[in-house]
Amino acid sequence: MPEDNIFEFDAQNKKITADNKRIRQREIDDVKEILKTPGGRRFIWRLWSICGIFRNPFTPNSNQAGFNAGRMSVGQEILEDVNTADVLAFARIQQEYISVLHSKKEAKEAQDA
Repeated sequence: MPEDNIFEFDAQNKKITADNKRIRQREIDDVKEILKTPGGRRFIWRLWSICGIFRNPFTPNSNQAGFNAGRMSVGQEILEDVNTADVLAFARIQQEYISVLHSKKEAKEAQDA
């Protein structure tokens, strides 16, 4: 009888693993869809900015530092998903953000002139 339970456990474990792989692939496919549009890429950049993945989470207040580190962890998970979906996406998103900054700067300079 115990051997039957072991085999059932193995079969059940394989099913869970297959289900997890299917779920993970769907998550990556969703990220790929988001990355297809300029608005989706801008949204991802905004999330990273909110999560503070480009800032040091340290602050003298330990509660705030822990909070910042938690936000950063979420942003890093999103970054990992983006890199899994498209290894060149980060560079593309960053370049688009820089282009927007340059356009705004040029517009301001033209307005000030």
